[in-house]
Amino acid sequence: MKNVLIIGGSYFAGRVLVENLIRDKSYNIFLYNRGNFPLRQKTVIELVGDRNDEQRIREIIPSKEWHALIDFCAYTPEHIIRMIRSVPGNVGHYIFISTTTVYENTWDLPITENSPTLSGVQPELGWLLGCAHPH
Repeated sequence: MKNVLIIGGSYFAGRVLVENLIRDKSYNIFLYNRGNFPLRQKTVIELVGDRNDEQRIREIIPSKEWHALIDFCAYTPEHIIRMIRSVPGNVGHYIFISTTTVYENTWDLPITENSPTLSGVQPELGWLLGCAHPH
């Protein structure tokens, strides 16, 4: 069995991923989020904490050989660095899944990787949706 740690994962695209991973049966699925939208799936281990609390991350997330750490809730490079630094065990793959909310609003479509990005976080677009508040 492959251990997969998902940061966020109980809402929007994260929930879809978890629901598909559950069907596979070759994954031990762990979610780490603030617990605002629990999945309550018997095959998913839900761990509650804030991504900004490194001590909590070290205490609540078990030390494992993580096949993948999939992050749906990072807003800044520091969020990613903090998570990689704090997760106990070894992480084989770190997968950051973003949305177009990192880009400035524009009517110039399609939005590409070269489109202008936001200069700061927009908590109104994410922290209420189950991800940790960026501050």
